[in-house]
Amino acid sequence: LLVDACSQAIQLHSQKQEGASPPGGEEGEISAKEKEKDALVDFFGSAVKAAELISRVQELQYLSQMITKYAIPTQFRLDGAVRAKAPPWSSGVGWDSVQDAMLLLGVQRYGFGAWDRVRADPQLGLQNKIAHPGAPPGILPKPSQVETRAAKLLKNVGQSKQS
Repeated sequence: LLVDACSQAIQLHSQKQEGASPPGGEEGEISAKEKEKDALVDFFGSAVKAAELISRVQELQYLSQMITKYAIPTQFRLDGAVRAKAPPWSSGVGWDSVQDAMLLLGVQRYGFGAWDRVRADPQLGLQNKIAHPGAPPGILPKPSQVETRAAKLLKNVGQSKQS
């Protein structure tokens, strides 16, 4: 239902932008500020960016297709099109493309944002690679940094499937 609502919101937002005419503007013109506004859906009182949600769902579907090609999921690895430039913290913790693959496998298993569960899964081998929430600053990446990394990798997954 949420995905359907987001698709409808994007379609309505697009139609609104095509037919909008700002005050004092010519027919069909739309201000830069209006163009920047995202289509939003109210989901139990929380505003959800419709295009962002649709993109994430597609990226997760592509990721699932990539992972299911492996008989043993922990053998999943990223191809060159999906890899991303190493983050600044990677060398300090020994993070490489294998950890990137395991991070995405964790996202596929537990969901985006379930960093405690991803870290705790011994099959993923990330127990000593991701800091606990509230841990004192150190070398390990914070959950927010892991989230940024996962989002970048997922975006690359989506882009690799669209090209």
